[in-house]
Amino acid sequence: MRLIENIALPNGLEIEIYDYSRKVAGDRWFVGFMARVPVEVKEEHFVNALKNDMQYGTQIRELFEEFYEKHGRLVYFEIKKERNFIDQRERDGLWETLFNNFKAHVLNYMKHKEFEQRFMNRRIKDFLEKRLWYR
Repeated sequence: MRLIENIALPNGLEIEIYDYSRKVAGDRWFVGFMARVPVEVKEEHFVNALKNDMQYGTQIRELFEEFYEKHGRLVYFEIKKERNFIDQRERDGLWETLFNNFKAHVLNYMKHKEFEQRFMNRRIKDFLEKRLWYR
């Protein structure tokens, strides 16, 4: 996987653009595009996500610590676009098309000032649901 570009966003986050294409057979390629945004896990994400939830209101610090222990300091928002069995002559053009489509359709979503908190809200919700499975 090759890092192609970093894009700084006005909300303070940074998008990492990767090409993880590889040859599969003869002149055929698997073309892989990935945009990844690292998000630092902060206690304030939990406060904002759970402040109105009576079930978890008093456990925010403990939940944050449990999440941090399980996932670490960073979690990643990722978008992948893949195409398989692409002719070698079409590989670069296809990757550029995937990148341009990403910039045209997804970049504005990631620029939003609430993107980080909304992403973390979803990750926290998933974490809490899975946590209940194992109790």
